Amino acid sequence: MMDERWNPGRADRIGRYRLLRRLGEGGMGEVLLAVGPDGRLVAVKRVHAHLIEQEDFLPRFRREVQASARVSGAFTAAVVDYDVESENPWLASVFVPGVPLDRAVEKYGPLSVDAIHALALGLATALQAIHATGLVHRDLKPANIILAADGPKVIDFGIARVAAERSDLTHTGSIIGSPAFMSPEQAESQPLTPASDVFSFGSVIAMAASGKSPFAGSSMPHTLYKIVNTEPDLSMLPPNVRQLVEPCLYKDPAQRPTPGQIIDFLGPSTASSTPWPPAILQAMREQDQELRMLVADPQSTVVVDPNPTASTMLGGDFDEVIAHMSRKPPRQLPGRWIIAALVAVVALVAGLVTAVVGGAFSGEDAAAPANPLEQFNLTRLRLIDVCKVLDDPLPSLGAWKQDFQALGSHQCSGDYEKYVVSLEIANISSVEKYQQDGKSVQGVPVAESTLKETYGCSRALVAKKMDPQFGLVVKIAARKSDDTEATKNECELAEQALPKIVDRLHRPPQIANSRHTIVRLDPCSVVPPVAIRLDVGPPVSGVLSGLHDCVWVGQNTLDVSLSHEVMPTGDPIDLGEFKVWPSAQDSNTQCTRKFVWGNVDNDLSSDVMEVQITRESGGTEQMLCNAAEAVVNMVAEQLPQP
Repeated sequence: MMDERWNPGRADRIGRYRLLRRLGEGGMGEVLLAVGPDGRLVAVKRVHAHLIEQEDFLPRFRREVQASARVSGAFTAAVVDYDVESENPWLASVFVPGVPLDRAVEKYGPLSVDAIHALALGLATALQAIHATGLVHRDLKPANIILAADGPKVIDFGIARVAAERSDLTHTGSIIGSPAFMSPEQAESQPLTPASDVFSFGSVIAMAASGKSPFAGSSMPHTLYKIVNTEPDLSMLPPNVRQLVEPCLYKDPAQRPTPGQIIDFLGPSTASSTPWPPAILQAMREQDQELRMLVADPQSTVVVDPNPTASTMLGGDFDEVIAHMSRKPPRQLPGRWIIAALVAVVALVAGLVTAVVGGAFSGEDAAAPANPLEQFNLTRLRLIDVCKVLDDPLPSLGAWKQDFQALGSHQCSGDYEKYVVSLEIANISSVEKYQQDGKSVQGVPVAESTLKETYGCSRALVAKKMDPQFGLVVKIAARKSDDTEATKNECELAEQALPKIVDRLHRPPQIANSRHTIVRLDPCSVVPPVAIRLDVGPPVSGVLSGLHDCVWVGQNTLDVSLSHEVMPTGDPIDLGEFKVWPSAQDSNTQCTRKFVWGNVDNDLSSDVMEVQITRESGGTEQMLCNAAEAVVNMVAEQLPQP
């Protein structure tokens, strides 16, 4: 009934949950059965380590987890806990004991009419709860539906996305979901609405009542062709079931019923007891007995490697892993996987040693050591304490006249006798255009600004390839512009500072209380789609203008930034649950509101979210500021607790 028991000696907890068994694994991570301090069983999904290195994965994962946590209802498996900022991000959802619908139909045959009524009513209610939060499930299929003792449960919101957004989990032209249960618009990679889930609902009900998909083909392309171009085969359905399913499978999404209309059509449940067949109920009883024994046995605790190696990344679809116990027999880790993992570790250590002992400047990329900045995606860049990267004086410049001080999030400046030095993590592909000419320092590409600088000379250490491209920019400027000798040496001194900076980046200093600051968050992920639609117009994607700034440009322009700065001054505006600070520059074309998150530090600084809405003309200042305050309210509700 279980997948496997782990070997002793590894971590046996994730967060506050004691791990019991490993349930399964897929391309995005593994699923573990665990028990909380209150005795409640949960399914913990832990992300593979190699995905965390991808520059856009953590922000996307954070958005999905936060959105999934808003879903609740009697027929869904609620997300009860998560930690997307840990070294190994995870989420925990209610563990649903029961029999997956696909296995139930395969093993025990199609469901009765009464069972179909209970299934359809539960699924429609679940979809209503999911859609109410602005989500589209995108992968409603029999394997993601558990027949539980108290009714059907929809599980696995791993790829549920905000309805207004197009999925970025795949490349252009790719599809997400299970082919036999996709909607036509999904099969053609078109933008999805809640009506897509209704089409999948119809296919699921047809399968549960007849034993096969109404669009089953000889291959995946054949199945997708039938979904888009042919009418479903509903000849085997009872008349009342066909009457339910047929409108759900209309090709035009606008003609399909809503979940609420489906609930009205079905009417209230009339079953006095569970409608599932006796064989399914017996399987549930056996499962329940094994669960009780497992939880009661303290020796049953599994031990799980907190840093999975390549040996555990066996591929597959993460969303195929269902939150119930697998009946796969235990398997041993093949020796060839262990050897491969050891080779990978040796290669990694060798790369790090090469990077540390590498030379200063080199114009030959082939001879350059590994770039230590390759480890920094956007999330990890946000965790670097820039002021500590150069907190020691540069020998070539003498002693500090004024130590490094923060000018803002990820921007610092310090004074020497003749020079001012600044260091920041900046978008080097926007305001200041930088270009590379093949130079590198200890494996890190170096870029020079293409703009003529009238004050100082800057160089950028280029991080891993990303869009937009960020880099660590050091700028050295003579304190006196008429000091000809000092001005002449600015670029040479900037280049001399680069090796010291790279040395610190092998073990970069992190910002204090990194788990308790909103500065670490992706600003593009904290704004719900409804706010974008209301204040910008048609759905558009946010674009990072800086490491902590995101801009949505439509009929209006919405700019949201997250920073650690001096507390705003003046009298706040009381919005009820939250307070905001206005700007003296507010007008009928622009309004800014600041929201203070968390505690105020001893230096009177704090985490601040700034929301700014701009429009070219029309309306009043009050209307614009009301919109900005509405965005603050919506975002503040979703921010993590201080």
